[in-house]
Amino acid sequence: MNIATPEGLEVALRLVRDVSAEALQLAMTHWPGPLTLVLFAQAHLPSPVVKDGKVAVRVPGPSPALDLAIAFGGPLTATSANRSGEPLCTDPAEALERRRHTNGGADVRGEPP
Repeated sequence: MNIATPEGLEVALRLVRDVSAEALQLAMTHWPGPLTLVLFAQAHLPSPVVKDGKVAVRVPGPSPALDLAIAFGGPLTATSANRSGEPLCTDPAEALERRRHTNGGADVRGEPP
């Protein structure tokens, strides 16, 4: 989920549970920004955004994702690096390779290809 509010960290913490001190420190250090944390999901989250009891959460920095979430007015979900119907992409090199075969995608660091 992309969490885009002035209180990004606080909103994110309402979506997850049992956050370790290490995860909290990472979030405080790198949010807003290009860090996604996979944390235990609160029971109230819809099942399509939860896998094995966990949810991926990000508080984006200035970006189209942030603009879209602000316009929407709350947390948003987004697809992964795989195209619809393809197997999950779990390796950054594989994600980059897949993006090279599309029109004008960004690489895994968010820089133009």
